[in-house]
Amino acid sequence: MTGLDLGRTPARWQAWWRAEGATFELPSYEDALLAEQARNRNHDRGGTRSSFYGLEIVSKRVCFILDISGSMMGARIEAAKGELTAALERYPEGDLFNIIFYSTDVFPWRDKLVEMTKRNRTGSLEYVGRQTAAGGTAIYDALEAAFDDPLIDTIYLLSDGIPSAGKIVDPAGIRQEVARWNTARKVRIHTISLGGQGAQLLRWLSKDSGGRFKVVR
Repeated sequence: MTGLDLGRTPARWQAWWRAEGATFELPSYEDALLAEQARNRNHDRGGTRSSFYGLEIVSKRVCFILDISGSMMGARIEAAKGELTAALERYPEGDLFNIIFYSTDVFPWRDKLVEMTKRNRTGSLEYVGRQTAAGGTAIYDALEAAFDDPLIDTIYLLSDGIPSAGKIVDPAGIRQEVARWNTARKVRIHTISLGGQGAQLLRWLSKDSGGRFKVVR
């Protein structure tokens, strides 16, 4: 409506309204649309779009969910941390994000989505760097933690194995529960399977939600 893009943080819009609201005039729909199209073109030309394992990140409310079970030990976890680090380094300021690591238990960086700021970028990168691999694979519990945040609309889920820990380990049962949660939410789930192990569940999750599925050998 305004033709402006101040992100999804209320404080930024409130500050703008205090400064300019009294005299601001709404642009026409056509002018607001042109402004949005110009921002998108500049964004593309600047090459600033973030991606994770080659999957472009276009949402502004993203949760990254990464497997750190024992089978991820060594090169796999280092590669995954490197991919996530690159995604976070280019993730736009003002957009919302969170990170959930999981093995036998679930380890969220924050309880809910937070705004990408310089401080949060530094903090999240430090959190990624501290992760080590051990334990089982509680995919269900990690997804449940993500769906507990009502603001999340996009998930990037990475795993290198089949579910082996958590409340539900049956892939068909996990698929059924996530589909039930997503009936109203419509969260898009992009999935990355390292090595192809457990790929069927990840393929189901992405297919059911309209996300993309990728196998990385």
